[in-house]
Amino acid sequence: MDSKSRAMKSTGRKTVKVERTSAPLKKTARAVKQAAPVEKVVAEEEERQVAAEKVAKPKMAAPTLRVPTYQEIAVRSYELFLARGGDQGFGSAEQDWLQAERELSGS
Repeated sequence: MDSKSRAMKSTGRKTVKVERTSAPLKKTARAVKQAAPVEKVVAEEEERQVAAEKVAKPKMAAPTLRVPTYQEIAVRSYELFLARGGDQGFGSAEQDWLQAERELSGS
């Protein structure tokens, strides 16, 4: 018995189906127009990546002001008080304190 007849007996069929491959489909004019060239697709992808990187990069933050400690403000305020001659007029201590804060914070 040859292999063909053995295959027919083992499958119980009189004919054995052979796997067929179809011819490649023809591209229509419309399909050709719609297909984008590889270079265009690559360029568009690169543009998307550049745009995403611009969004992802954090912007430079504005310089933050230094926050002086209570002790630093107190010492500078006392120095201002002594520079005025130690005169304790009304509101002078508060003015010295605020001036010391402004000087030490850099604003």
